[in-house]
Amino acid sequence: MVDSPFITDEELDRYAEEGWLELQLILVSKFEDFFLGKSTVTLTVGEAYQLPTDFLKFRGIRHTSTTGSNRYLRRIDLKEIPYVTNGSQAGRPTHYFIRGNFDAARAVVELYPSPDSAYSVELFYTPLRSLRDAFAGSLRLIAGVSEYIILTMAIKMRDKEESDCEVLITERAMYLQSIEKALTPLDEGEPFAVVQQAGYPGGGIYDDPFADEY
Repeated sequence: MVDSPFITDEELDRYAEEGWLELQLILVSKFEDFFLGKSTVTLTVGEAYQLPTDFLKFRGIRHTSTTGSNRYLRRIDLKEIPYVTNGSQAGRPTHYFIRGNFDAARAVVELYPSPDSAYSVELFYTPLRSLRDAFAGSLRLIAGVSEYIILTMAIKMRDKEESDCEVLITERAMYLQSIEKALTPLDEGEPFAVVQQAGYPGGGIYDDPFADEY
């Protein structure tokens, strides 16, 4: 394929982006906090809020009061909404629900109870990054990422000419295993979250900011 128009530069660019997107989704499903982003929004009474244009995966919402205290809103399921809406009364939001939005290209987040003031909250989420943006950030510190993407491009090129890709696929799997090991948390014995099972909704609440429910 050397000096051949069989594969164009545009195709190579697309193969590279596809390889990075594939790897990004794998990494985010395992180590989402490594790529965590943040966006600040000002709330308006009775409105749902579109998530950022680069939104990929949601992590949480933090509200800092005027006195400096933090509250981490709890994500709820659809069937829990009637129990946290507090009737029609507005107030400081304590819970949130994420849903799709068929009228727009982005999902939205709804807050309960409806905010009674122009609160400022921080949205923590994993952004969808382009290949160029990713290598301008901390991703360049992870060994094996470039090799994984290059091998993905090679596989797609070999596949286009209907050649055997088995060796390349095996080598790429080895690089993925190496990348995953490099990103594995050092203390896997620590639980990601503590779930309250007794005394709900009062009494015995675990003293953790992410368990701030009522």
